[in-house]
Amino acid sequence: MYPTRVPARQLLLCFLLFWIAAFAQAAVPKVAAGGSHSLMLKADGTLWAWGSNSSGQLGDGTTTQRPKPQRISGIAGVSAVAAGYVHSLAVKKNGTVWAWGALNGATRPVPVPGLTGVVAVAAGEAHSLALKSDGSVWAWGLNSLGQLGDGGTTNRSSPVQVSGLTGVVAVAAGSAHSLALKNDGTVWAWGDNAYGELGDGTSANRSSPVQVSGLSGVVAVESGANSVHSLALQSDGTVWAWGYNSDGQLGDGTMTGRYSPVQVSGLTGAVAVATGFAYSLALKSDGTVWGWGRNASGQLGDGSGNSQLTPVPAFALTGAVAVAAGRHSLALRSDGTVRAWGENNSGKLGDGTTTDRLVPVTVSGLAGAVAAGAAHSLVLKSNGTVWASGYNDYGQLGDGTTTERYSLVAVSGLARVTAVSAGWCHSLALKDDGAVWAWGYNTDGELGIGTTTDQHSPVPVPGLTGVVAVAAGQFHSLAVKNDGTVWAWGHNLRGELGDGSTTSRSSPVQVSGLTGVVAVAAGLFHSLALRSDGTAWAWGYNAFGQLGDGTQTDRATPVQVSGLKGLTGVVAVAAGYEHSLALTSDGMVWAWGGSAASNFNLPTELPAASNVNVIKVAAGYYHSLFVTGDGTVWTWGDNSHGQLGDGTTTMRYTPVVASGLTDPDTISGNGYYSMALKKDGTVVTWGANYYGQLGDGTGADHYTARPMDDLFPSGGAMPSGWVATSGSYAPWTVAADVPYAGWQVLKSGAVGNAAHSGIQVSGSFRDGFVAFQRKVSSEVNGDYLRLYVDGVVKGEWSGEQDWSHVGTFVSSGNHTVAWAYEKNGSGAAGTDAAWIDSVALPTAFADVPSSNFAFDYIHALKDAGITTGCGGNNYCPSQNVTRDQMAAFIIRAKEGEPASACATPPFTDVPISDGFCKYVKRMLDLAITTGCGGGNYCPNQNVTRDQMAAFIIRAVEGNPPAGYCGSSAPFSDVPVSNGFCGHIKRMAELGITTGCGGGNYCPGQTVSRDQMAAFLGRAFLGM
Repeated sequence: MYPTRVPARQLLLCFLLFWIAAFAQAAVPKVAAGGSHSLMLKADGTLWAWGSNSSGQLGDGTTTQRPKPQRISGIAGVSAVAAGYVHSLAVKKNGTVWAWGALNGATRPVPVPGLTGVVAVAAGEAHSLALKSDGSVWAWGLNSLGQLGDGGTTNRSSPVQVSGLTGVVAVAAGSAHSLALKNDGTVWAWGDNAYGELGDGTSANRSSPVQVSGLSGVVAVESGANSVHSLALQSDGTVWAWGYNSDGQLGDGTMTGRYSPVQVSGLTGAVAVATGFAYSLALKSDGTVWGWGRNASGQLGDGSGNSQLTPVPAFALTGAVAVAAGRHSLALRSDGTVRAWGENNSGKLGDGTTTDRLVPVTVSGLAGAVAAGAAHSLVLKSNGTVWASGYNDYGQLGDGTTTERYSLVAVSGLARVTAVSAGWCHSLALKDDGAVWAWGYNTDGELGIGTTTDQHSPVPVPGLTGVVAVAAGQFHSLAVKNDGTVWAWGHNLRGELGDGSTTSRSSPVQVSGLTGVVAVAAGLFHSLALRSDGTAWAWGYNAFGQLGDGTQTDRATPVQVSGLKGLTGVVAVAAGYEHSLALTSDGMVWAWGGSAASNFNLPTELPAASNVNVIKVAAGYYHSLFVTGDGTVWTWGDNSHGQLGDGTTTMRYTPVVASGLTDPDTISGNGYYSMALKKDGTVVTWGANYYGQLGDGTGADHYTARPMDDLFPSGGAMPSGWVATSGSYAPWTVAADVPYAGWQVLKSGAVGNAAHSGIQVSGSFRDGFVAFQRKVSSEVNGDYLRLYVDGVVKGEWSGEQDWSHVGTFVSSGNHTVAWAYEKNGSGAAGTDAAWIDSVALPTAFADVPSSNFAFDYIHALKDAGITTGCGGNNYCPSQNVTRDQMAAFIIRAKEGEPASACATPPFTDVPISDGFCKYVKRMLDLAITTGCGGGNYCPNQNVTRDQMAAFIIRAVEGNPPAGYCGSSAPFSDVPVSNGFCGHIKRMAELGITTGCGGGNYCPGQTVSRDQMAAFLGRAFLGM
């Protein structure tokens, strides 16, 4: 759930109630900018980081610079985050503080001892602040200038309380000074004051808090690790500044330093502020970002590179909901994407480069989404490519064919995509340049290309630029532009285009009288829009009351959704076949329109039992979904195909929990099925599958969520089992002139025009699609890149061809798949080349038949990179799991490969030469194990089912509280006195196990590799 922008005068009340609301600790998406690194807190409580990592401030266990976002593993459930100069802080929902980077030397998040009940943190250059729910402030770190506020100048390695401060509702940390906002609207400051950054009218340092002169009615304060100036936001939307002013960072039109606050010139309507190195930013209520001060690296984002003494807007940036500043700038938009601009020497902009940017660019790697059509599915990968499966009679999969696909195939020729949407039989994609591309069914002009001809591959929608959001209805399409206007095209017999007519349109037309829009949704014949003021609007078909205006009259222009309290404070909308949903800022869901039970002409609040702290909503034909802050998916409505995911086909009139599905990042529903993108990047689907829309390689309906058959390994050394066929050029090595970093090159042989270079792999395959990306650079059409299956050419490409996704279907069985670049034409051998990457192979283990109960689990682990088997394309499913093997499985499942090898033995019987040492060490580091006693780990000992329960539960969520079993045993053979009772009980509660039959768990029984695959698949992959 993204925060609703509210008038600044209302923000003071929000802050006065801050410490009360903080007990709920819902994660509000946020960005933070450090000295040369960036952090993002997502709504699901996960943390992402990129940029400089010299002191481990990215928290990934290394000191390696990252030019693209990486998820910080080992920490979840985060509610607040802060970035210092070279250190980082996070607050978890349980009120604990975690830190990493320069101040404590940790390269992964570790808890700060002695801090509980914390609701917010701030990070300076070398000191940190924590605000507790009781209104007290605590500080630690460097204190040479009194920045800790404890009355002295002694450095502190553990938190100390700031003297004399109570009733604090917000804190900020500058380079060497600190700020606190009290619940009476006054601001207090302490620490370095050489340039007046304390705002008390003097230049004297203060080791205890003093009041900032002349400020009242303040609702937010800000300074940063790079800053020697301070900002305050008042309830009337004005901004005040004081301190150093060398580059105009105070925004008063001068470069004169100020020892007391002065008003930033010409700036009103501000709702948030941020300070950087000699510059400042403000977020306005209309979603625009304004900056002033230093601009040499483009940190103001206005495209000029010139410093500004008064505020100027960042170029073409709208829909922002949060900002951050360091030596670079960040903005989080309402669609969940992040824009960055300014200095980029350490890759801190996250766009994959180290090039400074004078205007905002999209941070890569944070995108990712799913979209469900009537019977086809779209998956947007974090690399900006789009993949599809399911029904394809009209080309809606975009692979250039009309062939149904039961596994994901690549949508041809699309890259840098930031959003996707799927209609009945057409698809839309939004690219990072604001252009819209469309493909599929077009009888009513759904594609917006000026014709009614179907398209089997994506084509651009002409004349449509600056788009920030799209939505595909059953037979019409919608787009929101960065100026807040809405444009529509396609079917219009019910007025669903909102242009005042009922004439269908094959090109976009503007929706009448609607501005300030930030999101849209489209149903069968009706449309919804969410405005930045938190109101919802609707138009089109209304026979079931789906417009929510209290009537059943169709509307050809937008009307406001009415009902209880006017239904304001809306943060998201969703449209089903004949019903509508809205999510309000208090985390509640409202519904109106047709349902299986009854019709509602006005919004009705869902039952409170489940409708608490909701963060996302979605709607299918006749069913609906929402996600709560704890990662639970709730569903209700039609369930004829299992689209509710509760394991049944029983219709539900009130929300029920979708079984075994946790931590979704995005959800989508349409037709008679549902989709979710999990925070680990796994896509799961459930419901109707008659055209393969679930993408799991079958055509069978599924009543609970299961992962798509989705495997995209990329680049690197030649994988195990692959063979170079011939040629002098080593295949699978990067050529110096490769136009796409990381792609692999095949060149023709050095001798003779008939020479070739290639690779092949033989093995056992599952039904699925062999897919890859290719680019060909040939002088003549007689030179070919060919794809072979069992010696038969399944595809060939010649001449100059730009990159795209291609491939072919293979059935279950043993096959040999090969790629060869063959030089048959004129020209010197070895001069031309073809590139391939992102190879997807639906391979299977030779010793795991499809009849094995764990077939899907085992291959899901393989696809996720958790296992490569036991050698020779085998998995050894009936072999017992040893404790060292188990450590490798769990660590890979939880956080991937460890960053480094063992430096010292973690246990007496696990030397650093042991191949499993690094996994065992991480198990110890994460408190998943303390060994088997006497300083040993017993690596070769077989794992029992009770031990496995303990390992998995500790890895997933930590140890259960003491006495968790209470007086009720979870299984007949697991008494409450069993030391593992709590872990086994949690395994059952989380759906990871149902026991071994007859009401028993068989705790002392050893675990085989196929059993373990089932445990891990349920625990970590949501199967």
